[in-house]
Amino acid sequence: MRQLAVCVIVLSLVACSTGENIEDRGKIGFVKGFLGGVVADEPRAALIGRDILSAGGTAADAVTAMYFASAVTMPSSASLGGGGVCVIHDHETETTESLDFLAKAPKSSQVGVERHVGVPMNARGFFILQSRYGDLRWGQLIAPAENLARFGTQVSRALAAELKPVANALIQDKEAARVFQKADGSPVREGDFITQLDLAATLTEIRTKGPGAFYVGSFANRFVEAVEAAGGHITKEDLRDALPVWRDTVESQPYNYKIAHFAAPPAAGGVVGAQIWSILSEYGNYDVDDETMRAHMLAEASMRAFGDRARWVQPNGKTRLPESQLVTEDRIKELMTGMSEQRHQSANSLAAVPQLTPETPSALSLVAVDRFGSGVACNVSMNNGFGVGRIAPGTGVLLSALPGLNGRGPMPLGPMIVVNHNSNEVYFVGAASRGVVAPTALVSIAARTIMAEQEMDDAMRQPRVHHGGAPDKLYYESRLASDVISNLQAKGYQMEQVHSLGVVNAIACPLGIPVAPNSCRTMNDPRAYGLSVGTN
Repeated sequence: MRQLAVCVIVLSLVACSTGENIEDRGKIGFVKGFLGGVVADEPRAALIGRDILSAGGTAADAVTAMYFASAVTMPSSASLGGGGVCVIHDHETETTESLDFLAKAPKSSQVGVERHVGVPMNARGFFILQSRYGDLRWGQLIAPAENLARFGTQVSRALAAELKPVANALIQDKEAARVFQKADGSPVREGDFITQLDLAATLTEIRTKGPGAFYVGSFANRFVEAVEAAGGHITKEDLRDALPVWRDTVESQPYNYKIAHFAAPPAAGGVVGAQIWSILSEYGNYDVDDETMRAHMLAEASMRAFGDRARWVQPNGKTRLPESQLVTEDRIKELMTGMSEQRHQSANSLAAVPQLTPETPSALSLVAVDRFGSGVACNVSMNNGFGVGRIAPGTGVLLSALPGLNGRGPMPLGPMIVVNHNSNEVYFVGAASRGVVAPTALVSIAARTIMAEQEMDDAMRQPRVHHGGAPDKLYYESRLASDVISNLQAKGYQMEQVHSLGVVNAIACPLGIPVAPNSCRTMNDPRAYGLSVGTN
């Protein structure tokens, strides 16, 4: 257990030097003063994360509680049927690592399967995360989600936006219709009240027996049968062997002693993000007060990173090369060949030409820092919006799509944390979604707050650009200034306007945490409907 302060132990534990009463640990309001901060794509999940920090929980406790709440309030991307990836910096152990619990493909296939589903990983993944870096009781983190499922919750604007394009197809599944269809036969909308009693019972199993109950034993047997009834196929062995993996992070080249850590492949967005950050760091002029130059540098860096991805990535997101070779100083300098402040270099002239690949835009981001100076950033995904669109009968679990099928997989994912290891301080924690643009959007926010020293609000609201190289176009948001557009066209870019580029959730601490917690700012992306709480 992390110690909240230097405590005096007498006949009984009474209080710490901060005035915190040990007996109140686990109660909302236990923490006085700075408690940390959270950001989530769904507001109720963020409020639950805030309560966990207030009760004395760590960043790992907070994201675990936010995840399980999101499994109820945002099942489109966070169902128990999916998987994810997290990056963690623990202040106490001075450790930075990533946890891979992405949904896996079943080991065997079956002829005539109607829905190809992934093996669920989220429950085990967040248990492993919390068991290593959490402080509060497991049951306390699951109970809020269980109550939301059992007693009901209103459809948030965030969930309503995910439902709108697929609702009529989703309610063709009778189990999904029990949740997402109103009495008049129409799909639920923002503000409508939904209950999920089967999901509540599943969460009760996980809360009282631990996540192992989901993967081994009587419930696991019932779940396998329920998946078959929903038109999918997994085996008891698939569930039993669904084990998360701790991995080294992908480390960027340093910027002013700060290292950006990203999730490792098959969350391939991590390598792309690390290369973009490293190129911006190496070129050294992202801090100039010139929006044309910032857009140009980001476009050239992202185009080169996506080009290099075509050399090393496999269809499942894994690498053809050792990850340690992908962000070396020599490789970054090689990628920068021909890079100029004056002109855009044609994507087809690069040594590694970018390739167009389909990538699902569906994912959810969770971010937290705590008062101890630790941070966690996670992405979870169903590999498609609402997975395969089927709920396993009697469990309430929406099933994930099979990873790697028609662009459904972890390719765009890549949460990040920026750390100064000399001082053991965290400066930035973030995660992004919305497909191929996610790494560019995430690094642009990190670079603006760290390299350009912009306030988080300004950085998040700035119009974004993205260049993936295939096609050779610079995509830009509609609010980009007309003079910047003209200047970029003069540099040789073919431009195309889009509504928005990525959704980023982030916490920036420009002076470092835990040393200067008052410098921290949380921010959910105004392009979506999430919530940030705790450090504003």
